[in-house]
Amino acid sequence: MTIAIPSDTTRIFIDRARFVQAMTTAALQRHLNDQSLNAEVFEMAGRVGIDCLTIELADVVPVLKQHGLI
Repeated sequence: MTIAIPSDTTRIFIDRARFVQAMTTAALQRHLNDQSLNAEVFEMAGRVGIDCLTIELADVVPVLKQHGLI
């Protein structure tokens, strides 16, 4: 699986402090999987990134907003 790079348009950055308050990386990954979204959650450079297919971006954003992460 390819890891996203900064120029990718499908990359979402989340405020790390808010993320830690809301849930762990594993919990968010499970939540995305429960909704059948093909997304990989990973920590990088003090932020949490979500690498997802462009077609799924519209599905991932509501999940993040639901948890108050974006």
